[in-house]
Amino acid sequence: MDPQTQLKGTGIVLRDPKSIEFEEAVKLNFIVTNNEAEYEAVIAGMKLGTQLGAKNVVVYANSQLVAQQFGGTYEAKEASMIQYLLKERNLRQAFEHFKLHQIPREENERVDILLKFASAASEIKSRKITKLMSEIQKLGTFPKIKTFTK
Repeated sequence: MDPQTQLKGTGIVLRDPKSIEFEEAVKLNFIVTNNEAEYEAVIAGMKLGTQLGAKNVVVYANSQLVAQQFGGTYEAKEASMIQYLLKERNLRQAFEHFKLHQIPREENERVDILLKFASAASEIKSRKITKLMSEIQKLGTFPKIKTFTK
């Protein structure tokens, strides 16, 4: 996907040490580029990890820009990227160990599916999404998770 593609969603897959996974399609109420969607996912995942009491976090992201900016190899020059880095550094303090690895896009397929679902959901009325999430929760597939939006 082109870094300038405009999106209205992102996806998160969290796995705990017992390999229990939490998936979340995050509908954004604003348009973002691919790199901004990646930042939104990492930050939302960090917030969710904090809520779940995680102390050691390893993040896998497919954006080279995001991975290199988080690691300090690349300098953030755009105002939005600087703001994302400030949020990340603030959230990072909640963890005893935090590491971010870049992975190829093809290894991030599940997140891409969640991203596409969340982006498409922007065309669906909120009550329909709520109903869908309620049905999923009744089946016990997902824990009740707060969605973070601006």
